[in-house]
Amino acid sequence: MMTLWRQRLAPSRGQRRWGRALLSVVALAIPGAGCRDQPLKRLQVRLPDVTVIGPALREADGRPPNRAQRRKRKRYRDAPVYLDGTFVGMLKFSELPPSLPTIVRTLEDGRKVLRFGWSDYLESIGAPLEKVRAVHMYGGRDIVCVVSGDELRRVKNTFRFSFTRGNAGLPRLELPPGGVAYNTYVDKVRALAVYVDKVPPSYENNALHMPDGQTLPPNTYPYADGERHGGTRVYLDGAYRVAFKRRQLKSPWQLDPSDRGSPYRMGAALRGLGVAIDHLARVQLYDRRDRLLRDWQGEDTKRLAKLQFTLPKHNRGRILVVPETAAGEALAVESIQLFWHNKAADRGLPDDPTGSE
Repeated sequence: MMTLWRQRLAPSRGQRRWGRALLSVVALAIPGAGCRDQPLKRLQVRLPDVTVIGPALREADGRPPNRAQRRKRKRYRDAPVYLDGTFVGMLKFSELPPSLPTIVRTLEDGRKVLRFGWSDYLESIGAPLEKVRAVHMYGGRDIVCVVSGDELRRVKNTFRFSFTRGNAGLPRLELPPGGVAYNTYVDKVRALAVYVDKVPPSYENNALHMPDGQTLPPNTYPYADGERHGGTRVYLDGAYRVAFKRRQLKSPWQLDPSDRGSPYRMGAALRGLGVAIDHLARVQLYDRRDRLLRDWQGEDTKRLAKLQFTLPKHNRGRILVVPETAAGEALAVESIQLFWHNKAADRGLPDDPTGSE
């Protein structure tokens, strides 16, 4: 239930204007008030206090937040994916598993666009289609699109998704020609929850309800341990391994352990987090807009261990790679793709960057 509260506010500009108009009317109504020979009596008009009832929409210093700040708070940046409550990666173009097939579709006007099948994606993240119980696709305003496992097996790869900017942006549903059964529709997928071994929660009255009857608050992922999915993510052969988090980084991994602001050594940090980086076949670094920053193969992959990085505050856990040369620029890295056996997928680019039909 929304908590109601009361707050006294100073008269607004409109109320002050109304007060001045009221003073003029009262002055004209008083005998002799408009005569120059008689002094004007001082009137005291007290405006009523205004009581506002509603949710708090003010900053800590008492000022109301501007519209840009409110919009920024509600925006979704990425689409996390949970498998039975375990975070397995982000549903981003640059973080798609290399084993995921790419479907090239030709539109009526001849343009070619990229599509991806939901059943293929589930298989690529370790969720066998024949065992999937349900998939929950989160949209805006706490809306959850529920598609049962039986329905996914019926439509298979005719039920697809694309990205709002072709090779970047949020994932967007692409319905099959014969339709698909769901409880409610969402256009863009802000999060994905897949259930294989765990019992899927029910969705009623814009809320998720666990099998034991517990109602989950908004922006909560069932069976998850509450760990935040932020930070630069590291993948090995398309499988999520770890994310850089400030509390996990240790001082021995820094260039100068006695200096808290000293950069970290990439090789030491990755090995310390349990990621083996020897004998890599390919290394790719991406930024948050799915742009490829670095692509090293063969002997060049050894440059990864020599990198240095910092973890600035208020950067959502995104590391900042120190320039390799004096003339270089720092790189804000969103994800690191490491390849031992699987080759990086060469998906190409659509003719239309938006991929719209």
